[in-house]
Amino acid sequence: MTCEEYYRQLYQSCGSVLDETFASPQAKVVIEAHQFLDDLQTWCLILQTRRECFLLEIASVEFQMALVALVIGNYRQAFMSLRFTLETSLAAIKLSTSLVDLALWRRGQRDIYWANIVDENLGVFSVDFVRAFFEELSPEAKHINGLAQSVYRQCSEFVHGNPSAQIPKSLTFIEHSITGWGEAFKSTRYILMFALALRYMRELSPEHLHSLEHQIIDELGHLTPIRAGLKAHNEETQNV
Repeated sequence: MTCEEYYRQLYQSCGSVLDETFASPQAKVVIEAHQFLDDLQTWCLILQTRRECFLLEIASVEFQMALVALVIGNYRQAFMSLRFTLETSLAAIKLSTSLVDLALWRRGQRDIYWANIVDENLGVFSVDFVRAFFEELSPEAKHINGLAQSVYRQCSEFVHGNPSAQIPKSLTFIEHSITGWGEAFKSTRYILMFALALRYMRELSPEHLHSLEHQIIDELGHLTPIRAGLKAHNEETQNV
């Protein structure tokens, strides 16, 4: 078998797994996740003038790669890319408060550390961070921080090759792998929507908030401060 023939055979295997994926009940996981890709891209468009937005754009591209890996049976990469999406999106929010750190990171003189992102005293969900941007969400922040650490660890098992994260050597459709990824994705979506609303919701223009209202309600509508914030926005808009 030539090199080209070898990779064409792999290509055909990817296509077979893709067919099985969309023919299975797990197709709904992919469809739901693809909708979130659109949601992320909407946030990127709205925040495009902010210096940290390029990190959200990187995260959005990586999430697309996670979906590509998922539908062709490359489940390890799908989990790895999901972890990257979570970490990079939250890093963007963390660095939005420090232009010095952001500039140094862009120059390769400062690194992003997950431990700093979820630090209980200085991280994205810390008391002071939440108080600065959306204090009413404080009661939820500790839970979200714990959820973020849990999802990150789950995805990291595939990065480190832990026994619980072993997958077949060949590309094969594995229903429970998609199910597991889907559960991690739903937690990631909730974490990121919470973090984005926490950091930016009160700084958005009425027009931009209106563009995001549907996805915010879908994911965070059970939170009283979110509903109150959107209601106040709608009343303000009607009075203009």
